[in-house]
This record gives sequence, C-alpha cells and structure tokens, in this order.
Amino acid sequence: MSTRRDFLKIASMGPLVVPRLEFGRKRVRLSEGDVILFQGDSITDARRKKDDKEANSSPALGVSYPFFAAGELLYRGAGKDLKVYNRGISGNKVYQLAERWDADCLDLKPTVLSILVGVNDFWHTLVNGYKGTVQTYRDDYKKLLDRTKTALPSVKLIIGEPYAVKGVKAVDEKWYPAFPEYQQAAREIAEEYGAAFIPYQAVYDEAMKSAPGGYWTADGVHPTLAGAKLMAEAWMKVVSFLLVLILGVGMVKAQDGVHYSGATISNVDYHHGELAPVVGVHNIQVFRANREHPELAEDSGWTYNHAPMLAYWNRKFYLEYLSDKVGESIPPGQTLLLTSDDGYVWTKPKVLFPPYRVPDGTTKEGHPGVAKDLFAVMHQRMGFYVSKKGRLLALGFYGICLDPHDDPNDGKGIGRVVREIRADGSWGPIYFIHYNPAWTVANTSFPYYASSKDKGFVADCNELMATPLMMMQWVEETDRKDPLIPLHKDYKAFNFYHLPDGRVVGLWKNALTSISKDEGKTWSSVGRAPHFVNANAKIWGQKTSDGRYAVVYNPSEFRWPLAISTSKDGLDYTNLLLVEGEISTARYGGAYKNYGPQYTRGIIEGNGVAPGGNMWITYSMNKEDIWVGEIPVPVVAVADRDVDDVFDRLPAGKELQYWNVYSPLWAPVRIGKDAHGARCLVLKDEDPYDLAMAERVFPVARKMQVEFDVTPAQADHGQLQIELQSERNLPAMRLSFEPDGNLIAKAGARVKNVMKYSAGQTYVVRISLDMDTRMYTVNVNGKQQFTQLFFAPVPAFGHIVFRTGEARHYPTAESPAEAREDMKGAGDKVAAAEFFISYLKTSK
Repeated sequence: MSTRRDFLKIASMGPLVVPRLEFGRKRVRLSEGDVILFQGDSITDARRKKDDKEANSSPALGVSYPFFAAGELLYRGAGKDLKVYNRGISGNKVYQLAERWDADCLDLKPTVLSILVGVNDFWHTLVNGYKGTVQTYRDDYKKLLDRTKTALPSVKLIIGEPYAVKGVKAVDEKWYPAFPEYQQAAREIAEEYGAAFIPYQAVYDEAMKSAPGGYWTADGVHPTLAGAKLMAEAWMKVVSFLLVLILGVGMVKAQDGVHYSGATISNVDYHHGELAPVVGVHNIQVFRANREHPELAEDSGWTYNHAPMLAYWNRKFYLEYLSDKVGESIPPGQTLLLTSDDGYVWTKPKVLFPPYRVPDGTTKEGHPGVAKDLFAVMHQRMGFYVSKKGRLLALGFYGICLDPHDDPNDGKGIGRVVREIRADGSWGPIYFIHYNPAWTVANTSFPYYASSKDKGFVADCNELMATPLMMMQWVEETDRKDPLIPLHKDYKAFNFYHLPDGRVVGLWKNALTSISKDEGKTWSSVGRAPHFVNANAKIWGQKTSDGRYAVVYNPSEFRWPLAISTSKDGLDYTNLLLVEGEISTARYGGAYKNYGPQYTRGIIEGNGVAPGGNMWITYSMNKEDIWVGEIPVPVVAVADRDVDDVFDRLPAGKELQYWNVYSPLWAPVRIGKDAHGARCLVLKDEDPYDLAMAERVFPVARKMQVEFDVTPAQADHGQLQIELQSERNLPAMRLSFEPDGNLIAKAGARVKNVMKYSAGQTYVVRISLDMDTRMYTVNVNGKQQFTQLFFAPVPAFGHIVFRTGEARHYPTAESPAEAREDMKGAGDKVAAAEFFISYLKTSK
C-alpha cells in the first residue's frame, strides 16, 4: 500500500515521464483515418462496456491504458478521423484471442493493432491448471500474427511485453525464472514480425524508483490509475514520432510534400545499418584506383575519384566522374568517362575534360591567394544532357582552389565546359558553355560554344540553358546571381522527378525538398523532408518502371549504409531497405576522403532508360573507387518461396536474378563453369583489401535446413566464409574454408576445427538450424560433423552469405572522418583464390 510519504516523494519530483528505455528501433507512424485497435486480457479490458461497440467511446475503452492513450491520440489528432477501439477480454490467453479474432479484430479492419497478452498464459499454469508452455505461447502467438498479416497485410503492429511487479500480492517467487521466458518470447516475436515493442517490465521497474510496486499495480499485474497512465505514456512513445505530422505544427503537411512515414531507422553501428536487403541488388565495381600500377586503372594513378554521373544513350551506359591526384579539391583535377554495353563490363576510363591551367596572377574576391603554376579542379553537379534531337552532351566545371581550404564551388570558378559524345564513340571538341564573372573567351583556353560551326550542337546547348530543371543543377558552381538559375539559394546537388499531376519534386543534400508547378521556374519553400535522416551527402530520387518512386541515400550522419526508400505517390515514403552495406578498405589517404558508398546518382529524366526496367545507380566508395548498382524493380525485401538454385538448370543470364552481389574488379562474382563444364557460381578473389560476396534471401524461418556445395580451387590460400544471418544481417553461425586447408566453425569467441579440406574436392554441406533451441547441426558429404550452439542469438534466419574474407567492422562511428594513410601494396594483386558453388537449396 502506498503511503502519504510515498505521495509526497512523488509530488516533490514533479510529473513522472516514461524514462529513456530501450524501445527498439521500430515506431508506428499514424496517418489520417487510421483505425487503432487495442487487444489483450484484463489489463486491456479494464471493465470496458462490452455492449458498446462504437469507436472513441469512453465506456467502451475501459479505465486502463487504452483509455488514456486514446484520449491523447484524439486530442492531438483532432480532425484526422482517428478511430480507436478496445477489444481486450479479462482472463484471455493467446488461443482465446484467436477464438474471437474474426469478430474482435479482422472485421474491424484495424490499420494499427496493439496487443498485450501473455500474463495469463503463464499465471494460469500456477492457479488454473492450464497446461500451456512458453512454446505454446510462442506458437499460438505466431499463428495469430500470421493469420492477421494474411488478412491485413498492411497492418502496423505494436506488441506489449507481458510484465509482473515482483512482491506485490499475486506475484511471488513462483513466477521466476519461468515468466521472463514469456517476456523474451514476446520480444523475439515483435522483432520477427516487424512490430514496435513496448518494454513494459522495464517501464515498471524504472517507475518503482519513484514509488513502490503497490502504487503502480493493485496485485502485481493489474495497473492502478497511476499505472494505467504510466503504460499509456509508454504506448505513446512508439507513435510519438508522427504526432507533428498529425498536428501539422511547424511543418508542411505530410500529404503536401516529401516525407518518410516508415518505422525503420538505420543503425550506424553496422555498415549495413541493420536494414533488410533489397532482393537481387548487384553492386559492381567499375573502376579501382591504382597509384602503383596506373596502367591497370586510368593511366594517371590518381586516387581521389568521386561524384559519378550516369546516362543511358545509344544502347550504352555512360559514366563520368571527377578525379584529383590525392585529395578533394587539391589541384590538378580532371574528369573521366567510361562506357558499358550491359552495366557489368566497362571500358577503361579515358580523360573527358583534362587538367586546365589557371592563368598566373588569378585572384578571387575575398581570398588573399594569387595563382602561380596552378591548375583548376573539376566540380560538377551535372554530367549529361540528351537533347530533344537526340544528341548526348557531357558537361564539367572548372573551379579554382587557391589553397587546400578554398572552395571550388563558391561561384568564383572559371566556368562550365561541354563536348558532344557521338554515336560512333568519338568526342567533339571542348567548349565553354557558360562563364563565371571575370572570365570570357579572351582569357580562357577553350572556345565559346557559340563559335562552333555545328549549328545543331549550338542549338542543343541553347536548349539546355533554356531548361530550368537543368539549370537548377548548376547551383553552387555558377555565380549566385546568375539569371539562368531559377532558385538563388545555396542548396546543393539538385535532382528531380515528376509526379502524375505534372508537379516536379526537387531534392537536395540534407534531404531538402520542394515542389514546382511550372517545370522548375518557381518553387515552394524549401525545407527538410520530415523524418528523412540525411546529412551532407547526395540523395537520389526517381520514378521507377512499376509506376512507383524511389530515393537512394545514406540514412545517417555518415556515408553508410546506402539505402532505398519507396513510395506509391512520390511523396509518402514508407520503408527503408539496404542497397549496399559493405565498406571496402580505403587504400589511399587523402583530404576529405570520407568512408562508405556515397554521392549516389541515377539516370535523370531525359537521359535515357536502361533496358529491363530495373533501376541503375552509380556511387563512389570511400571517394576512391567507382561503382554501379542494379536494383530490381519492383523493390522487394522478402522471398516468397524456398531456394532451389541449381545454376546449371536456371535460365542462362538469369542465374543470379535473386542473388545479391558485391563484385569488385579484383574479386568478381560471376557465373562460370566447373571442372565438368556445368554452370556454377564462382567467387574469385585476388584483391588484398577487398572481397567477393554473394548472398541469397529466403523466407524468414526459425527452423530450417540449408544445403549447398563448395569446391575450393586451392587449399593453401584464400578464404570462404559462409554465414546464416537474420533478416537484418546479423549472423548466428559461420563456417569458414580457411587459408591453411581447415574447415572451421565459429564457436562463441573461439573456433571449432571441423575437418581438413582439399583443393578440387567438392564438399556437400547440409545444415539444420533451430533457433528455439539455439542449436545447429553440420553434415559434410553425408557425415555428421558436429552440433553446437549459435554464436549469437537472432530472432530468425533470413539469408545466407558467401564471402571471400572476414566481416568488416571498420570504420565505426568513432573512427576518424576520413582515410589518412596509404595501405601497403594497395595496387598489387595477391594470389587468386576461387570457390565454385553449383547449387543452394533451403527448406522448412
């Protein structure tokens, strides 16, 4: 019983606020018209009037946490047509929820479903003779959620943790240690089904620092008035992120602009952000910097390579990127171009815009420096333009940096250059298409475009400069008062896409966004897209071939991971999935060489459509190497059937359609042939600082079997690691073909020697996995080798990874912002290692 002293203690502290506990990363974002249903047992029921079936009715909501939460929601969401129901029934266990689920859940068609159940599933084993176990609870709960997701695939789930306040009446030592297993089951189920999770036990434990358990619960389970309010505040924490959108306070209303309404956020402690991968993404390295052997790169050996741009024209991919010798904006600079017929095999880069000599004596207003033996640096936000008559123009910008801290895109550079890329592969001459103040044809080295005798070329350049959406890409580099620029603000790295009603969505760095109704001539106010996480890195957006929309960006304050979010209408983005979660070793140090896959760009409207309907992007890795990515459309992150990939039986050219591939130039992933001439998956690695990786997503499961074969071409060098991972990339078990000829398994902090392996020998591996027991069994060539515990717990399994090297964890959020040192032997290959895989199968 609480005392006057307890009350005075609480009063002296002021209002109790739900503490900053671990609520998980999931949040539920409410939308206008949402139907919110509370389900559970007596904690939820709380003497509600059961013959009152109306939404938002006080008697129908009872006197527990649903009443307080509903009041807050309806108060804050006035005019948003929210409907709140309570259908909790005292004494219910999970199977009893299931018995009434059609009438009390599915028929109401909730868009948000909150479930708190589990206390009775345990308590009644003590007092009512109930024979259920924690496994019964787990199985019944999952069947209920499977049934719910089938009927209501878009429902947003909230799962409350069953709790008990120890030492208060009904809750005694008999509850322990069994009851916490039910709590752990609820947490794991929430993770498996992508539900927001409310840690009610921790909420009550923290609250008891302010008042004893009897103040918060009447019997250790059923909340008092104060406990009900405490639970409601905890419940509101999982929906609080969207309250500003419901209210529209201080922001553009969600439906009027780009915003993120999904519940997933990225965890920067992992390179993959703990994001579920998009099925079938192929990341392909197209250029590997090499200072030691420039003939293997672009012949110049420059190691700062960044800001790639992409176009598809005349049945070819065209990619240009800028390059400096060592670090960002440290002269000299140049721009290079490479091409590909299929996006996978690329030509060697050639210099498109060469280093440009800045006249001695050049100065910049506001800067004390004077140019002497100085070259310009390249800095362009626009790479290509396909004219209405079908010409391909390539563009670049020559900026000036008088010292290492000077800014090349301050509007005080020299100007923008252009040249035509011809259908026969030849290039036209270089012209200046636009000068910055103080520069003219009289003091520059290339002619002015208007002097070209090719009138069609001149007309196409004029067409380009008469297109506001093209000119918006010239912001930063061009003079801030330039009349060609529609929006005179220092918003960086513009790109755009059209909505079905003709409006144009504009995107900039930092997830800034705006909308134009007149093809970019004027714009609404520019502001951060609500709930997008993006720092000073590019964000790419486009309409996809399935009529939806996608944005690709780094959803953190760092340059990792590379993620994609999709939208039905081009405004409301609802998910966050992984595109690229690897960070290769930065081999060469240099100024501002940030880590990670970054500065992504795709094919802007008008610059071609790649065949096949998939989405193509390009990005730099560590501002050193250049990559492209093919993202399947539609964008999905789940597999709808078990894997049965026998590569020699799959359609030629489609063998890796559902595989995710990370394929550096010196560690390629490809379809080749084994010693018998059959098609197989080949992982080859001769890169001292990178690796080949192939992964396959399968239906999420807690119990399953996996079977594959591996034929190592060698047994004295090279490595192949095989991991079974959760849906969000966390590994639970690992086998490894080691460079010393041993097959080993990770066993906690140690390793277990399994067997010796030989070069050229095929090893058929069968693995049986059971997350409920946390055990797995490995069978090789028909012989059981061992059974042991997973080295880490995961909610369930979601994919398998084959990788020719160790998992990488550097950089971290605490690492230096950029690469500072050169790696030894960065430009030299090591002895090639190859591994052949002819099939992969999974089953439940």
